[in-house]
Amino acid sequence: MARPNLGRTLEGESNLARRVEIERRSRGWSYAALAEAMTRAGCTINASAIYKIEKGDPPRKITVDELLALAEVFDVEVEDLLTPVEILRKERAKNLLTELELARHTMARAMADLLRATAEYELLGATDPELQEYAENMAARRTAKEQAQGGIEVELPEGVITVHPKEIYEAIENLREKVRATALAAVAASGLAKEVSS
Repeated sequence: MARPNLGRTLEGESNLARRVEIERRSRGWSYAALAEAMTRAGCTINASAIYKIEKGDPPRKITVDELLALAEVFDVEVEDLLTPVEILRKERAKNLLTELELARHTMARAMADLLRATAEYELLGATDPELQEYAENMAARRTAKEQAQGGIEVELPEGVITVHPKEIYEAIENLREKVRATALAAVAASGLAKEVSS
């Protein structure tokens, strides 16, 4: 026999309903898939009940057994499921800002390496144009091969998006051209090209 409903407020029920929908959709599950997962976890429920939990007005109340089963199938703590969605979104935003900042630092270091390698490459080309032409032909063939690959799937909490490698490499190529112009200007200003060729 199922235990009685928790003493939650209507606002709390609405928040829990939103959280159930967010967790379900982030996994790409249908109502039936979630119902099946909960049933396997020992809490029998049908897809229409899941629909009423998410879309009902007011939402269908969730029993203690159902709450425990939801926490199990979503692999989260019960307290986490009961936490207001707005608070979770703010925490997620903070985490994303941290990730973006780390990515920016990583990109900055990569840009420094790219600038160094590009400047060295241009200096090499100044003394051996044939070698530079050979390297550029090799790079063009490698880029064409990479662009011919299938799409790259990126997982997001809301689902999966696909980005074609061609779009990524075109963006990288545009960036490389800007870095090359910067490197050429730096090499010219330094006078190193004249020293290497002399």
